[in-house]
Amino acid sequence: MARGRSFMEKNFYILQIEENEELAIQIEKMIMEKHEFVTKSKIIKSGEEAIEEIQKKLPDFILLNQKLSGMTGLEMLEKCNDLKIKLPQVVVIVDENISREVEDRFYELGVKYICKRPLNDIQKRFVLYYIATSYKMSTKIKQEELLNLICKQTEPILKNLKNGRTPYQVSLVGFMLKYLIENDLEYSKESKKEIYEYLKKRYCLDERIINEIRMVIEDIIEENYIGNELTKKEQYDNNKDDIQEKFFNKLKENVLEDIIAESN
Repeated sequence: MARGRSFMEKNFYILQIEENEELAIQIEKMIMEKHEFVTKSKIIKSGEEAIEEIQKKLPDFILLNQKLSGMTGLEMLEKCNDLKIKLPQVVVIVDENISREVEDRFYELGVKYICKRPLNDIQKRFVLYYIATSYKMSTKIKQEELLNLICKQTEPILKNLKNGRTPYQVSLVGFMLKYLIENDLEYSKESKKEIYEYLKKRYCLDERIINEIRMVIEDIIEENYIGNELTKKEQYDNNKDDIQEKFFNKLKENVLEDIIAESN
């Protein structure tokens, strides 16, 4: 079954704040090899520069060394806190032991994990884990937001129909669209069968109800396609499957564009 562009896709930017460029490059290489979703990685050597960069472009993840010239890593986080900058997930790397007081303050400021060099395999796995979870969090869209974006696409359809369709009937189109997006599917004969089978099992519907839902959705697509041009009726009948496929895949693409625009 053809898979389309996932609504989870987005740019993912990691900022490393590290004076030792050689070590930073080693970590960057490890990350880029393990996580293909990382689209940008930048190394900055001072806390002051990092704050300027964060104010210009907020990264999706921060790797921060405590030992920096000028302000320390902790002082940089304190400054961000004072400036009311809402930071993404932060992992701190230390080159030497830190006091319990400093460690506690890091966690109070939202740091997810503190590791000490040289990083062992377990620590590397934790760093990669937190990057992965941060990516998932950054791409996750709330259900109500997704529904709002779907309504943005389906509401004009309701206004254009002339046969007295109810909002509930048009919402069936929205349900189909939501299923396609959440399961990263293109609309096709195969995926259509999968969706109706899911509806049948999930809501314990009999075949008659499923057929009614299918008819409502296909009638809406037909009405939307023909509009006032009755001459298009024959064209629709001859190309029904292709027209239905294009209808849903265009709606899906529009929603995906809105999701990506809001997540970047």
